Amino acid sequence: MKNKKDKKFELIISFAVGICVGVLIAPRTGDRTRKILSEMGKQYIQKSSDWLNEKMTQISEIADQYAEDIKEYLEEKE
Repeated sequence: MKNKKDKKFELIISFAVGICVGVLIAPRTGDRTRKILSEMGKQYIQKSSDWLNEKMTQISEIADQYAEDIKEYLEEKE
């Protein structure tokens, strides 16, 4: 029985091979395909950046709340 790492690796390899075959037999020119892939990459980077910024904001808000709670707790102990 294959472990999860082997299955993930096979999935990634299958996906990569599928992309390569698709690019090779695509009805578009190479220049057009590269332009489309470049645009998709830029969109992916922008979405990833937006998601990361959102998560960093959430983490910052949680950290601020914890700091405030700790400060209040310490003031009550005095």
